[in-house]
Amino acid sequence: MTQPPQQPAQQPPQQPEGGYAQHVPPAPPGGSYPSGGSYPPGGPYPPGGPYPPGGPYPPGGAYPPGGPYPPTQQFPSPQQAPPQATRSRAIAIATLIIGAVLAVCGPVLGVLTGALVTVPVAVAGIQNTLPLSPSAVVSLDAGGQVYLLAPAREAARLDHSVCRASATNGTPVRLESISVAGLNTHFAGSRYHSFARVTAEGASVVTITCETQGVQVITAPPFDLRGFFGPFVRWTVGGLMAGAIGLVGVVTGLVLLSRRRP
Repeated sequence: MTQPPQQPAQQPPQQPEGGYAQHVPPAPPGGSYPSGGSYPPGGPYPPGGPYPPGGPYPPGGAYPPGGPYPPTQQFPSPQQAPPQATRSRAIAIATLIIGAVLAVCGPVLGVLTGALVTVPVAVAGIQNTLPLSPSAVVSLDAGGQVYLLAPAREAARLDHSVCRASATNGTPVRLESISVAGLNTHFAGSRYHSFARVTAEGASVVTITCETQGVQVITAPPFDLRGFFGPFVRWTVGGLMAGAIGLVGVVTGLVLLSRRRP
């Protein structure tokens, strides 16, 4: 008996590299799909679509907004911030940092600097405190003064009459009694109060001699309240002003950052 010829086994449609279906679908028995017609689920679909939502889509096809996209398709890159926004954010951060530094360090540095500035004034006062044994020589400018002090228990009973002051040419220099509250200081571990004051009418070197029968007398320059505390007050106020400016900078930086948030 003659065997009918065998039909070759139908081969499955070949998939292109990347796993996508052929662009051109195999024609159905007896015909072909019309261009733009309705195609069976899963494709394959003709080049240029239309394609059903959700794919699969061939390479180079027209994809619906929002994907999905095939692995070989380059995904849209995230939107980059414009250069102007980047600069504004950098300015806001710099303002915040500088403001914070000024707010914290300004008052502290102001007080510390003011305190350090007063140290030379205090040291100069100590160095110009001299004991009379029984005499001492001091240099005074025109109108310059120097105080004579004795221990607190002895100063109340002393006056200028126990001392004398003269310039290098022998001219007497003005010497007057003052209250014990005029000036007081510590010297050699004891408290000393003022009892007299020497005032030079012209610049000169003055020799001061006191005969106090064993009571120690010292000379000390007048205490300049403005000269001592003036620099301290100025530096402290400057530090506080820097701190206030720093607080304004911190607030400004925070406001700018909050406005730049997406």
